[in-house]
Formats: sequence, structure tokens, C-alpha cells
Amino acid sequence: MLIARILLVGAAVWTAPSPHASAQGTDKFEKVVPARPAPAKPAPAEPDGPAVTAATDPKLRAALAKVQTPLPEGMTLRAPGAGVPARVRAFYGVWTGKFENGVLCTTVIESIGHAGGMVIHSWGPSPGNFKAGFARARGQFERGVLHTKGDRRKLDYRLVGSDSLEVTLDGPFGLHRAILTRVY
Repeated sequence: MLIARILLVGAAVWTAPSPHASAQGTDKFEKVVPARPAPAKPAPAEPDGPAVTAATDPKLRAALAKVQTPLPEGMTLRAPGAGVPARVRAFYGVWTGKFENGVLCTTVIESIGHAGGMVIHSWGPSPGNFKAGFARARGQFERGVLHTKGDRRKLDYRLVGSDSLEVTLDGPFGLHRAILTRVY
């Protein structure tokens, strides 16, 4: 006899006869002992520090004045919370430099948490190739490297010391590398 079971919230099971069962089947309730729940894993630490903008933070305003590539208007940076590991917190900020081909670039890590963060990648013009611009993407951590993917480019960010960030760009104009310096 095939029996269908439906779990009810009150930790009981209603057993009803299957349409394939004999007419002699009866309805009955059985007591079910609920399984012991697994201990909850703590949620990964996420950005929960103060939000800053160029209008509210004079240091950020001064850092952005040094940037020579375009950035979005009114961007907000959110500092990592106290629960974010130091090796991840170190990515947060504004970084500037240039690729080995001379193209200026800026990276802004707007927010960073255990799993990844929001990244703005900004570049200067390359005569004959492309105009200056910026793109915003969500980054994911894998083995200490922050990876972002856009529609035409992939960027990998690695910390090199406390105030340098190596960026590797794989895009339509080939593979390029830059060492960026923290300005905020």
C-alpha cells in the first residue's frame, strides 16, 4: 500500500491513503520527532562602517582631487565593519596609478566584506583606442584576490604591501598590469 505523507507545522504527520491503496485504508496521525537543527553559522561580516562622500569627508575630497580619471558623481564609500578581517579591510579605499602602456587608472573599493565588494574601475584615454571612462562591478574574493568581470574585461586585484594594489586587466586590448598607490 502506497501512502502519501504531508508534514504539518505542529510536528505531526497526516497519513492519508493513496489513490492506489485499497478502500480499507484509514486516516490517522503519527507523532514525529523533529530533527535537531544544525547550529547556525555566523553570517559573513559585511560593510557596516560609516558611509562617506567627498561632501562629508575632507580627506576623501582631497584624495579625489588628485585623481585624473573620471569617476561617478556623488559616489559613497562604506567602510568595512569591525568583523571584516584585516586582510580584506586593506582593499578598501581609493587607488591610483597607470598601466605599463601609460594609461592612467583609478580603482575605488566602495565597500568590502568577507565575500567581496563593490569596485569602480576608472581609466584615462588611450589615443586611437578608447576614451576615458569608468565601470562599476561587484567583486568576489578567491584566494586573497578580488576578481571583477565586466562585459568586455576581467580585472584581478592583489595587495602588494600596505599601500600598493596590483591590478591585472584582461580586456579587448590585451593583458595589462599596473601597480596602484593608495590615496585614501
